[in-house]
Amino acid sequence: MSKISIDVHLPSLPAEVDPGGLFVKALSKHLQDMAAQINMVSEEKVAAHYSAQTAQPSGVILAQGDFVRKSNPSEEGTVGSKYVTLGWVTITDGTASATTTLEARVLTGS
Repeated sequence: MSKISIDVHLPSLPAEVDPGGLFVKALSKHLQDMAAQINMVSEEKVAAHYSAQTAQPSGVILAQGDFVRKSNPSEEGTVGSKYVTLGWVTITDGTASATTTLEARVLTGS
């Protein structure tokens, strides 16, 4: 599968429907933004995940299985058991807290 083109070519509308072409310009801009967002999500770019957090989610309503990406992952832990926290997975419906969301960790081998 390839990236979605952000080069949007929409037909112009009659002047009486879209004076100055403002509607078509605005629609083109929105379609370009959506294509860029979809492309970034498919490429796993953290910038595309507007809900990414620097810390464990708290006080927001989440459903079981929701995943919140960590926006600033780094290697943590002690030698021999270092890991990277990719984000947090919700294990229980309701308000996010330390008991309803768990870290999703990956060992680094260091």
